[in-house]
Amino acid sequence: MSERLVIYDNKGSPYCQRVMMALYETKAKYEYHEIDLASIPAWYKEKVNTIGKVPGATYGGPPAPTDDPSPESTKLAESLALIDFIGELYPNSGLVPKDIVERVKARRFINSVGTLFAPSIFVWYARGAPWREIVNTALAVQTLLPEKGDWAIGEQFTNADIAIAPFATRLRVLYNTGIGNFPPQEAAQLKAVMEAPHLARFNAYVDRIEQRESFKATYDAEYNLAIFKSRAAHIKRRT
Repeated sequence: MSERLVIYDNKGSPYCQRVMMALYETKAKYEYHEIDLASIPAWYKEKVNTIGKVPGATYGGPPAPTDDPSPESTKLAESLALIDFIGELYPNSGLVPKDIVERVKARRFINSVGTLFAPSIFVWYARGAPWREIVNTALAVQTLLPEKGDWAIGEQFTNADIAIAPFATRLRVLYNTGIGNFPPQEAAQLKAVMEAPHLARFNAYVDRIEQRESFKATYDAEYNLAIFKSRAAHIKRRT
């Protein structure tokens, strides 16, 4: 790859962690610019991502400062799209399955994470929605795990595994610490059900993800715990 890739990121974002894992897995060459989510720069909204969200990226174009990207560079956004983009730049990584059937399996898994699992965690953490929906969505994800192989679609670690990684770990943090906008006793209740035998395959899968070097290299437990506490306090002040 000869084109310049610049990643705009915030290390407290699960969506950004997805992209950083993809970069690690592919051994991609890139430049990095941290974005403060508490004070998103005007230039970022104007020149990288008009909706002001991270992750974002620029690709190609002539040399330019990361905080003043060239208008000739291609602007990219959305974590799942960026994972696939990085995987396609480095096809030998196997991050994006080459086989059409495996690509469909990966997409089904990714959709289950994005439309069921991750949202169920957010609404419990932020709004105190019923925690049993998290269990139901984890069970749904578990049914998609293959009988053979360590990963979402089999032997190869792919974009599907990266899609769920940040959310599965953050869920564990929430029910182990009780941080969130929900009754304190619910954390222990959810923990007991999530760690019961009926979710053994799901938990073994998450354990493997957490031992993956790309995960360990991109997840700062102490920093993220502080972020959870800060956001939970902010949510409670508003409710």
